[in-house]
Amino acid sequence: MIDRGTFLRLSRRAMVFAWICLIGCAWTSQIAAGPREKEQPYALLYGTCVTDQGFTLREVKVRVELQQEGKAGKGKKKWEMLSNSRGEFAVRLPAGRNTYRVLASKKGFESTEKVVTFEGEERQDLIVTLVASPDKK
Repeated sequence: MIDRGTFLRLSRRAMVFAWICLIGCAWTSQIAAGPREKEQPYALLYGTCVTDQGFTLREVKVRVELQQEGKAGKGKKKWEMLSNSRGEFAVRLPAGRNTYRVLASKKGFESTEKVVTFEGEERQDLIVTLVASPDKK
């Protein structure tokens, strides 16, 4: 059996060891992660896909293509996504003076195209209306 004095000394040593391990792990993870990169500025395109009667449309294929690029338009030129269950989609685009073509399509509906221009770091909201194909009405 260990007397109280020995127990307290062991407890203090265990606490010091635990703190050293904790600080060592935190320091190691900071070194492994390296310096954090600064987040690049961006423009946000947020849209909602609806029918001509005002109902939201899910799983609409949305493609955003860079048309006219400014100084920030280097890199990716196309983005593709599906609208969510509420008909919404969002995409981060390079900040700067850029023009994008937004194409939306869904089976049973006519495709829709819109043009959006950004001047810098900004958000633009877009309503994309799809009309049912004449043979589906």
